Amino acid sequence: MWNFDQETKFDDQEMYNFVENYVKNGYCVYVGTDSQAVQNKYVFATAICLHHPIKRDGVCYFWQKVKFCRGKFNSLQERLLKEATLTLVVAQNLKEKIKDVDIEVHFDVSSDEKYASHRSMSLITSYALGFGFKYQIKPYSWAATGAADGHCKR
Repeated sequence: MWNFDQETKFDDQEMYNFVENYVKNGYCVYVGTDSQAVQNKYVFATAICLHHPIKRDGVCYFWQKVKFCRGKFNSLQERLLKEATLTLVVAQNLKEKIKDVDIEVHFDVSSDEKYASHRSMSLITSYALGFGFKYQIKPYSWAATGAADGHCKR
């Protein structure tokens, strides 16, 4: 199930239909995932974002969460790779279900060497290119660092 707001939920097909209507109107789709340690788990939230002229900040989005035991990830790189995989699987499913969809994937990795996530940047961006997607990293990866980030902390 995909959450749209606090009350509205969509199954996969309903979400694909909704996104397809946006794509027909020339909208681009942005997909990103972020994660957060919460007690003994990591919570991963993935967001599918669409520009929307009347929504707050010009964006509306779907989101969903999954949880994994903290012991499943031995390093930051493993966790960032899981974020990237969740993002790319969702983006690939959208690409397969929706004709002529323009998708940009967003990753919570930094181009700045002073941050630990920088060490994973090359691996993750190559992963996206292997799937054939355009991508953004920090500070331009707002689908991951903004939309998804807020939901993995709740």
